Amino acid sequence: MIYIVLFSLLLFSACIENMQELDDKQKTKIKDTIKKLISISSQNSISPNMIDVDIKSYRYDSDLLFVNATITIQNNRLGETEFVFSKDLKYITFGVIDISKILDEETSLKDYNQENKIIKDINLNDIPYKGNPNAKIKLVEFSDFECPFCKRFYTSTFKQLKDEWIDQGKLVMYYMHFPLEQIHPKAEPSARASYCAYKQGKFWEYHDLLFEKLNAISNDLNGYKSLAQELGLDLDKFSECYNSDEAKRRVQYEAGIGFEIGVRGTPSFLVIVDKSLDKNKVREAAMLVNGQVFESENNYIIFFSGAYPYSQFNAMLSKLS
Repeated sequence: MIYIVLFSLLLFSACIENMQELDDKQKTKIKDTIKKLISISSQNSISPNMIDVDIKSYRYDSDLLFVNATITIQNNRLGETEFVFSKDLKYITFGVIDISKILDEETSLKDYNQENKIIKDINLNDIPYKGNPNAKIKLVEFSDFECPFCKRFYTSTFKQLKDEWIDQGKLVMYYMHFPLEQIHPKAEPSARASYCAYKQGKFWEYHDLLFEKLNAISNDLNGYKSLAQELGLDLDKFSECYNSDEAKRRVQYEAGIGFEIGVRGTPSFLVIVDKSLDKNKVREAAMLVNGQVFESENNYIIFFSGAYPYSQFNAMLSKLS
């Protein structure tokens, strides 16, 4: 079980082109970072000197460096895994986390370890949702419209969830913003634009257009207005909202909630169920998505990250229904 935690680090992927070679110093820094992350994710039960990292390949896309490495822990070979760094090796996109803090031996594990955390119930009033608000299972997605894994979730999982769970009244899904501005220039502007569509009652329609057409539009008001126009929104109201402090504060507010909970990458999810459910079932469901079980005053909450295929979401939700 302890090795499963490693895969919660896998949050991003993209189309790549080679640009430059890594020198030995850079490779050592990458290996040390991966070792420390694995140690942290195991609650420090695996020390870095127990871990061997063999870099198999790497490739660049814009300002991101994708590293494929084979991980071996005490002769237990876990296979090839992909990690994503900023090109300057200052950040790793398990968040985004500053690598210098990870490599600092004095860094407190409490900043990364969320096990056994008691959290407050999230106020979901005025948050866009799809489905029956009285459904027994609530799913909260923290997402970034420019994140390739978020788009993968949208194209390969979301539509089946809608058909088989949301539209059947068994699940209500909420969307909250967590823009990774350091690596995605369109993340925060698109989040603001979607909030402005929400104010005109068209959040989910605009949500779909952003995932389908974001790469094709300019990253400015005119680009986002073009999508608003497709939906027949009031463009004057949309423009005023897009440039407002209100929209900026709303996005910051939602991202702040996610960060406080422990969200460090996208997509991340909370599954919220009432405490009347057997906790063992909740734990079994969490294991299917490598999730952690938190508690609030009224609910059990499963927290996990990653664009899992529909089959895993379905298996997890079925345990809770």
